[in-house]
Amino acid sequence: MPCDTAQVGTVVEPNGRSYGGLSPQRREAERVARFVDAGLEVFGTQGFHAATVDAVCAAAGLTKRYFYRGFGSMEALFHAVYLRCADSFMRMAMSVVDDPSTDALACLNQFLAEIESDPRIAG
Repeated sequence: MPCDTAQVGTVVEPNGRSYGGLSPQRREAERVARFVDAGLEVFGTQGFHAATVDAVCAAAGLTKRYFYRGFGSMEALFHAVYLRCADSFMRMAMSVVDDPSTDALACLNQFLAEIESDPRIAG
């Protein structure tokens, strides 16, 4: 789930300074999103138990400082990745269920197609 990187101006925020046209809150949200993307990649290809903070940081292109600031542990990152995948599946299921002409088999087929399109999800 990539973040929108549109600039929000150069006004200094009350809780910190603007940098690169982004508020501290916006920069933090983008770092979190990058870590969740990296977590999906690392967990989905290496597995949770083989994953390391170093591997996640390398995949995100960010430092350990930001990892621990945003998550504190690999378990917390795994939970965030899980929530993003669950949310994606829920939105997909709701779009299928909202169509009265679909049935349970159609919903299951859509779910399996989603996993097939990104095998890291099943990892």
